[in-house]
Amino acid sequence: MGKIIFVTGGVSSGKSEFAENLCSQLECRDSVVLYVATSIPFDFEMEQKKADHQLRRKDKSWFTIEAYKSIPTEIGEFCYSNSIERSARKVILLDCVTMMISNLIFDRNAEFDVDDVDERAFVEKKVIMEFKTLLNFVKSENIDIIFVTNEIGLGGISENKLGRYFANLEGKVNKMIASESDEAYLVVSGIHIKIK
Repeated sequence: MGKIIFVTGGVSSGKSEFAENLCSQLECRDSVVLYVATSIPFDFEMEQKKADHQLRRKDKSWFTIEAYKSIPTEIGEFCYSNSIERSARKVILLDCVTMMISNLIFDRNAEFDVDDVDERAFVEKKVIMEFKTLLNFVKSENIDIIFVTNEIGLGGISENKLGRYFANLEGKVNKMIASESDEAYLVVSGIHIKIK
């Protein structure tokens, strides 16, 4: 069983950079590093952020998987197609939980209706199950994983229902991952603080 590391903080606080440095520290000669990018770039701003992240990693021999659901299956298929043995030690950097949740919310229904109680409950159950499945997978394999997320609950209460629903759901997911983690860090203005 590997190590679960949780990295949280505000938007553009330096979380990804810090997590990449942690990942480099965990990397060793016989390990395979998989960067799981969960965002779907819909506009120029997101494309630019993706390019900035890729530029920071350009000198690293890491593999990138672009996925926001069924992560254990995606990892398995990627390793199989790249002849990476199942038993090989893996270091995974998942960046980020926030984008993964957002994509999962709208995955089934682009017109997600936050007022539909049944739809809300279905989506919440689906999101929680995705992360539980991933955590169980990591615990059963030779994997170290770093989760990068946003601490959006510090930004005040949203004036719209979707924003409040999202913040509450991300709060639940963040608490679940943090409770399972071996280490947890808060990044503020580029400075990391170990909180667990």
